Amino acid sequence: MATRGAAAHPAADAKPVPVGTGRSMERAPEVVPVKVRSLKERAFRRFMRNRLAVAGASIIVLAVLAAIFAPLLAPYEREQDFANINQWPSSAHWLGTDASGVDILSQLLFALRTTFAISTIAMTITLVLGVGIGLVAGYHGGWIDSALSRLIDVVFAFPIILVALLLSATWGQAMYDRFGNIGRLYITMFAVSLFYWVNVARIVRSEVFSLREAQYVDAARVAGGGTGWVIRKHMLPNVFGTAAVLISLGFGDVITIEAILSYVGLGVTPPTASLGQMIQGGQAYIDPFWYQFLVPGAALAILVLAFAFVGDGLRDAVDPRQVDN
Repeated sequence: MATRGAAAHPAADAKPVPVGTGRSMERAPEVVPVKVRSLKERAFRRFMRNRLAVAGASIIVLAVLAAIFAPLLAPYEREQDFANINQWPSSAHWLGTDASGVDILSQLLFALRTTFAISTIAMTITLVLGVGIGLVAGYHGGWIDSALSRLIDVVFAFPIILVALLLSATWGQAMYDRFGNIGRLYITMFAVSLFYWVNVARIVRSEVFSLREAQYVDAARVAGGGTGWVIRKHMLPNVFGTAAVLISLGFGDVITIEAILSYVGLGVTPPTASLGQMIQGGQAYIDPFWYQFLVPGAALAILVLAFAFVGDGLRDAVDPRQVDN
């Protein structure tokens, strides 16, 4: 019976025989897991590979820190010293002094504070108005989109610099009499942000037009998502990258407009320091004291270029068509 059982089940005592010989016996290659990066990580890596964008961001960070800590970093008080007027750069005054004997480095640090204060508040107002109106117009469509689009077209038709000059010339003195020198800051910020938001609103509106037809947006509506929830969860995160690029590029424009207003005497006034004021004051002494004009002019140009480089880097970083190496 045992023999018959063993014969009935030959595989019970049989040893496993390797299948194939030679190359067919080689082990299969191991599967190496590939780390899948998130969209934020890929965008950050693309931005960091852009050397000009990184250089621009570094300049902006250093300038912001210098503006914040200007009272601590400024080597001198911003007071007139007629015993040291028109001093060339030296170990005592690294960037020299102006026609009033004020140290140019100290004045430049406080001018950066004015520049960043005006541009930051103006671009914050621009971001809120532009993104908000663009989201509402693009998502709802219909008569709401028509009305808001006509408003955008009307505002966009006015040249922003001419409007800023007109508002500053008309209301600047009244604001100064009511609020003091800070009133000039208010009118400058208002003049810039009142008309710059249309650039953001137009592009955000077009982005939302294409996003609202996406399948995941339709699924969110079918699942019972309200208008506010859909806009907050699906629309806003997808247009944030585009808005960040526009705001970064817009900083350079706002800084330039503020400098123009101060240069022609319609922006902030002394004792508040401004790059436009420094350029206007240095222009009168450009021969032979050219450094008084060069220092604020170079600072303005470097800041505008830095924001332009960062804006280009952000645009490439958030572009879905970019392929990671």
